[in-house]
Amino acid sequence: MEPSAMAAARNGTLRILIADDDRDIAESFAVLLELDGHECVVASDGEVAFRLFEQMEPDVVLLDIAMPRSSGHDVARRIRSLARERPVLLIAVTGWARESDKARSFAAGFDHHFSKPVDYAELAALLRVTARAGVSRAARSLASGTKVAAGQSIADWVTNTS
Repeated sequence: MEPSAMAAARNGTLRILIADDDRDIAESFAVLLELDGHECVVASDGEVAFRLFEQMEPDVVLLDIAMPRSSGHDVARRIRSLARERPVLLIAVTGWARESDKARSFAAGFDHHFSKPVDYAELAALLRVTARAGVSRAARSLASGTKVAAGQSIADWVTNTS
Protein backbone atom coordinates (compact mmCIF):
# COMPACT_ATOMS: atom_id res chain seq x y z
CA MET A 1 0.00 0.00 0.00
CA GLU A 2 1.28 3.50 -0.93
CA PRO A 3 2.44 5.48 2.16
CA SER A 4 -0.09 8.25 1.51
CA ALA A 5 -2.84 5.62 1.39
CA MET A 6 -1.53 4.10 4.62
CA ALA A 7 -1.57 7.49 6.34
CA ALA A 8 -5.08 8.11 5.03
CA ALA A 9 -6.16 4.71 6.31
CA ARG A 10 -4.83 5.77 9.69
CA ASN A 11 -6.73 9.10 9.41
CA GLY A 12 -3.58 11.12 8.85
CA THR A 13 -1.69 9.46 11.68
CA LEU A 14 2.03 9.20 11.09
CA ARG A 15 4.33 6.71 12.80
CA ILE A 16 7.12 8.85 14.22
CA LEU A 17 10.42 7.74 15.75
CA ILE A 18 11.98 10.38 18.01
CA ALA A 19 15.63 9.99 19.01
CA ASP A 20 17.31 12.39 21.43
CA ASP A 21 19.70 11.67 24.27
CA ASP A 22 17.84 14.30 26.33
CA ARG A 23 14.89 12.15 27.45
CA ASP A 24 12.86 15.22 28.47
CA ILE A 25 13.07 16.67 24.95
CA ALA A 26 12.21 13.36 23.28
CA GLU A 27 9.28 12.66 25.58
CA SER A 28 7.99 16.24 25.27
CA PHE A 29 7.96 15.89 21.48
CA ALA A 30 6.19 12.55 21.83
CA VAL A 31 3.47 14.04 24.03
CA LEU A 32 2.85 16.94 21.65
CA LEU A 33 2.87 14.73 18.56
CA GLU A 34 0.54 12.18 20.18
CA LEU A 35 -1.85 15.03 21.04
CA ASP A 36 -1.80 15.81 17.30
CA GLY A 37 -2.84 12.20 16.64
CA HIS A 38 0.47 10.59 15.71
CA GLU A 39 1.97 7.34 17.00
CA CYS A 40 5.38 7.89 18.61
CA VAL A 41 8.27 5.80 19.85
CA VAL A 42 11.25 7.31 21.70
CA ALA A 43 14.92 6.30 21.65
CA SER A 44 17.75 7.80 23.70
CA ASP A 45 20.74 6.93 21.50
CA GLY A 46 21.59 6.30 17.88
CA GLU A 47 21.94 2.52 18.06
CA VAL A 48 18.56 2.07 19.72
CA ALA A 49 17.05 4.50 17.20
CA PHE A 50 18.32 2.43 14.27
CA ARG A 51 17.05 -0.85 15.78
CA LEU A 52 13.64 0.72 16.40
CA PHE A 53 13.63 2.09 12.87
CA GLU A 54 14.05 -1.41 11.46
CA GLN A 55 11.32 -2.80 13.72
CA MET A 56 8.62 -0.14 13.37
CA GLU A 57 9.14 1.20 9.83
CA PRO A 58 8.19 4.77 10.74
CA ASP A 59 6.91 7.39 8.31
CA VAL A 60 9.00 10.12 9.96
CA VAL A 61 12.19 10.08 12.05
CA LEU A 62 13.21 13.03 14.25
CA LEU A 63 16.90 12.65 15.09
CA ASP A 64 19.15 14.67 17.33
CA ILE A 65 22.65 14.91 15.87
CA ALA A 66 24.87 14.65 18.95
CA MET A 67 23.78 11.34 20.48
CA PRO A 68 25.78 8.61 22.17
CA ARG A 69 26.68 5.33 20.47
CA SER A 70 25.86 6.62 16.98
CA SER A 71 25.35 10.20 15.83
CA GLY A 72 22.21 11.37 14.07
CA HIS A 73 24.28 11.77 10.90
CA ASP A 74 25.41 8.14 11.12
CA VAL A 75 21.86 6.92 11.74
CA ALA A 76 20.56 8.97 8.79
CA ARG A 77 23.22 7.49 6.49
CA ARG A 78 22.37 3.96 7.64
CA ILE A 79 18.66 4.54 7.09
CA ARG A 80 19.25 5.96 3.62
CA SER A 81 21.47 2.98 2.72
CA LEU A 82 18.60 0.55 3.25
CA ALA A 83 16.53 -0.45 0.27
CA ARG A 84 12.99 0.32 1.43
CA GLU A 85 9.77 0.12 -0.47
CA ARG A 86 8.34 2.82 1.78
CA PRO A 87 10.01 6.22 1.94
CA VAL A 88 10.79 7.90 5.23
CA LEU A 89 11.06 11.59 6.06
CA LEU A 90 14.23 12.31 8.08
CA ILE A 91 14.26 15.46 10.20
CA ALA A 92 17.30 16.66 12.13
CA VAL A 93 16.40 18.29 15.46
CA THR A 94 19.58 19.70 16.92
CA GLY A 95 21.27 22.52 18.75
CA TRP A 96 23.63 22.91 15.80
CA ALA A 97 22.31 25.84 13.77
CA ARG A 98 25.07 27.10 11.47
CA GLU A 99 24.68 26.84 7.71
CA SER A 100 27.57 24.36 7.64
CA ASP A 101 25.69 22.20 10.19
CA LYS A 102 22.60 22.24 7.97
CA ALA A 103 24.70 21.34 4.92
CA ARG A 104 26.18 18.36 6.81
CA SER A 105 22.67 17.22 7.77
CA PHE A 106 21.46 17.35 4.16
CA ALA A 107 24.61 15.55 2.99
CA ALA A 108 23.93 12.78 5.53
CA GLY A 109 20.46 12.25 4.09
CA PHE A 110 18.19 14.46 6.18
CA ASP A 111 15.25 16.08 4.43
CA HIS A 112 14.88 18.92 6.94
CA HIS A 113 17.00 20.52 9.66
CA PHE A 114 15.35 22.14 12.69
CA SER A 115 17.48 23.98 15.24
CA LYS A 116 16.59 23.86 18.92
CA PRO A 117 14.52 25.30 20.34
CA VAL A 118 12.17 24.03 17.65
CA ASP A 119 9.18 26.12 16.62
CA TYR A 120 6.57 23.41 17.18
CA ALA A 121 4.05 25.13 14.89
CA GLU A 122 6.56 24.83 12.02
CA LEU A 123 7.21 21.16 12.73
CA ALA A 124 3.49 20.42 13.09
CA ALA A 125 2.80 22.15 9.75
CA LEU A 126 5.39 19.99 8.00
CA LEU A 127 3.91 16.83 9.54
CA ARG A 128 0.35 17.83 8.57
CA VAL A 129 1.45 18.23 4.96
CA THR A 130 3.34 14.95 5.10
CA ALA A 131 0.31 13.13 6.50
CA ARG A 132 -2.03 14.72 3.94
CA ALA A 133 0.19 14.41 0.86
CA GLY A 134 1.96 11.23 1.89
CA VAL A 135 5.55 10.60 2.75
CA SER A 136 6.32 9.46 -0.78
CA ARG A 137 5.24 12.81 -2.28
CA ALA A 138 7.24 14.72 0.32
CA ALA A 139 10.23 12.46 -0.31
CA ARG A 140 9.95 12.88 -4.11
CA SER A 141 9.79 16.65 -3.71
CA LEU A 142 12.81 16.61 -1.45
CA ALA A 143 14.72 14.17 -3.65
CA SER A 144 14.30 16.59 -6.54
CA GLY A 145 16.31 19.11 -4.54
CA THR A 146 13.47 21.00 -2.88
CA LYS A 147 14.69 21.99 0.57
CA VAL A 148 13.61 24.58 3.05
CA ALA A 149 15.88 27.51 2.28
CA ALA A 150 17.66 29.48 4.97
CA GLY A 151 15.18 31.94 6.40
CA GLN A 152 12.22 30.24 4.70
CA SER A 153 9.46 29.08 7.00
CA ILE A 154 7.94 25.62 6.75
CA ALA A 155 4.61 27.35 6.01
CA ASP A 156 6.20 29.01 2.96
CA TRP A 157 7.80 25.72 1.92
CA VAL A 158 4.42 23.97 2.24
CA THR A 159 2.75 26.66 0.12
CA ASN A 160 5.41 26.44 -2.58
CA THR A 161 5.43 22.62 -2.76
CA SER A 162 1.70 21.90 -2.40
